[in-house]
Amino acid sequence: MDLNPIHAEMAETPKESDHTSIKRRIRAARKTRQPGRLLPFAGNPRKSIPEGIPAPLDNYLELMNWSGRFLREGKRAAIDENLSPILDSLQIDPRH
Repeated sequence: MDLNPIHAEMAETPKESDHTSIKRRIRAARKTRQPGRLLPFAGNPRKSIPEGIPAPLDNYLELMNWSGRFLREGKRAAIDENLSPILDSLQIDPRH
């Protein structure tokens, strides 16, 4: 769902994708906090963790970056291969 605006050619990158959870997560991470009203990323699933998605935010962003660049039949667009990887372009500290 987070990549639908890119595939529909409505945005070039996830951080520009209006009305998506990835944009809200990016905005919150830049302020070193979790986004309100979304289930938080709670870290490593092998450790005792609070309620939340059992993965770190940087893994999710890397997955969005990889899958957003993959162009397959039936998709109109993808993240431009010449753009830097999402974690590099956002300059978000993975601890946040």
